Amino acid sequence: ESLHARRKDVPDAKLVLVGHSMGGLVSRYYLECLDGWRDTRALITFGTPYRGSINAVDFLANGFVKKLGPLKLIDLSKLLHSLTSVYQLRSVYPCIDLGDGYVRPAETANRIEGLDESRAKAALKFHHDIRDATAAHDRSAYAIHSIVGITQGTKQSARLDGGRIVLDEKGFDGEDRKGDGTVPRVSATPIETDDWGGYQPMYSSDKHGSLQNDDAVRTQLLGILTASSTSAFKGDEVFDFGTLDDGASRSIEVVARGSAGEKRFQASVLLLTPKEVEF
Repeated sequence: ESLHARRKDVPDAKLVLVGHSMGGLVSRYYLECLDGWRDTRALITFGTPYRGSINAVDFLANGFVKKLGPLKLIDLSKLLHSLTSVYQLRSVYPCIDLGDGYVRPAETANRIEGLDESRAKAALKFHHDIRDATAAHDRSAYAIHSIVGITQGTKQSARLDGGRIVLDEKGFDGEDRKGDGTVPRVSATPIETDDWGGYQPMYSSDKHGSLQNDDAVRTQLLGILTASSTSAFKGDEVFDFGTLDDGASRSIEVVARGSAGEKRFQASVLLLTPKEVEF
């Protein structure tokens, strides 16, 4: 409704979506699977696990208990198992070592207690639906700006040890690529950007929950949101000020014509003729 109202004054108005973590995945589903790309100018994401996070596997397999020091406050394990979004947050790439090689969470064949294979496969389809839908439109339909944490210790993979999942900060290839403490660096950019060549995320040293508070990131975000076309400022413009008498001052419409086309804007002009000055 807000976009429709805005278009009464600005016919080409479009959305700019800003999402943190799972909010970025929800935005992507809207954009790709619900045709939201038609009405969107840009997507900005902070620590969005486009390829999942191994932490979600940990919560489902080992449970999650909120503590205050040594005191157990509340066991949230049952609640997390009821949330489809927790399954959708799990890694889409091979990250669990069952003793005979790394597999995806959707390929554990119910060998890990707490991981429902059917729900895991449905969650993987959620990611694949987004990936496949990107082919339905040109990649320039909307801009993607990813804020990626790269310096915090971050769990990358897991192994099955005595019936319990144990997390590791090294990936299936033995490398530690870090991240924001929750989302691995390799997971925080959309899959299709791998093929774009030259795609440049914004990087931060902050933790997952504080990425939006990073001053440098906020400056980048301000620049993105306030950016305007500079196509009229190429140095080859011819300015048409119309006719103005010496000493006259008035507000006029200035027309700048160059290789990029024509731009019009209002300006206040005072025309003065140089005169001799005695020293």
